[in-house]
Amino acid sequence: MLFSKFIRSWREYSRFKNLSQEDRSIFFYSEGAGYSIYLWPVMKRLLEDRGRSLCYVTNDADDPLLSEEIPGLSAFYMESTSTLIAFFKNLEAGMLVMTMPDLETFHLKRSKYPVYYAYLQHSIVSTHMVYRTGAFDHFDGVLCAGPHHETEIRAWEEARGLKSKELFKHGYGPLDSIIEEGARRESPGEDRTRVLVAPSWGPKGMLELHGEQLVGSLLRAGFEVYLRPHPNTRKTNPDAIDRIRQKFEGQEGYRHEEDIRSHDSFYNSHVMVSDWSGAALEFAFGLERPVLFIDVPRKVNNPDYECIDCLPLEDQLRKEIGLVLAVEDIDDAGDQIEFLRTGAEEYRERIRAAREAWVYNVGQSGEVGARILAELSDRIRDER
Repeated sequence: MLFSKFIRSWREYSRFKNLSQEDRSIFFYSEGAGYSIYLWPVMKRLLEDRGRSLCYVTNDADDPLLSEEIPGLSAFYMESTSTLIAFFKNLEAGMLVMTMPDLETFHLKRSKYPVYYAYLQHSIVSTHMVYRTGAFDHFDGVLCAGPHHETEIRAWEEARGLKSKELFKHGYGPLDSIIEEGARRESPGEDRTRVLVAPSWGPKGMLELHGEQLVGSLLRAGFEVYLRPHPNTRKTNPDAIDRIRQKFEGQEGYRHEEDIRSHDSFYNSHVMVSDWSGAALEFAFGLERPVLFIDVPRKVNNPDYECIDCLPLEDQLRKEIGLVLAVEDIDDAGDQIEFLRTGAEEYRERIRAAREAWVYNVGQSGEVGARILAELSDRIRDER
């Protein structure tokens, strides 16, 4: 299997090398099919509204964009590490757009040729705490989801003595999709409180430390509980998931969901319970429903994040869009959720105000992103 993927990757690389210069103006790189939700809203508008030809490189053999016949789109599969290293290092293109941070800091490097690297956000959360040190330092431009991204990146550049990159007021495609889909779906109804438990992942995460206690508390409160672990928890700590599933599966009200292609639990829930997950902001801003935050230690991947005077957005907004519950009070989670449901209308207004303040171009990010990249591509062509 690994050998066949290796061979296929190199065959695709050879096919990519045969592209004409004319077809190399805008490339999109995806780590897998799950990342198309961030890229596709912009790609779709570039293809359909602006008639641009695009190239799409994915390292997921099951990515549907590989098999779909989409006018104007050339899609390539490259999964083997050696192929991706060669692709990145030898890329001749006007621009490469990607949602993967840490360019240059690991095995994927900037090309030896002049290529413009644009980062498109795959979360609304802040750029300086949950991402690794220097995650965005080697990009030429960043499409920002909101004003906090601009403020943080500029402060980081000043603190580290970095050259200023271009920042664009973009927005957040997945949020627009959630709002659109939420408007088509029926509301969860009032017969029973439905709670979505959707934490982040890591050794100090909510599920890893307190998952059994939390789920048990919510079930005892009579709620319907959807447990949706982060996909990375299945990779890094599967025992934490399996213990919960073995303990509660079959009990009245317990639902287990690991298929990230399904979003029914997201739309069917009245309240989310989370920790530091960016999904909490998507749930609140997309569906205008509150979140109960379990106050586990912050998720810090950049030990230098406090070198800039910017409180991470995921910290700032917790008490605006929901409630914060100390870990020693997890058994009171049911009472807190009932309080959130009782005040749903008040929280809806607060969430709308926060969304207006912190997210650019709500409902229009695809069109705006396409305009940004089209104009950028034209400028790069003219400058060369």
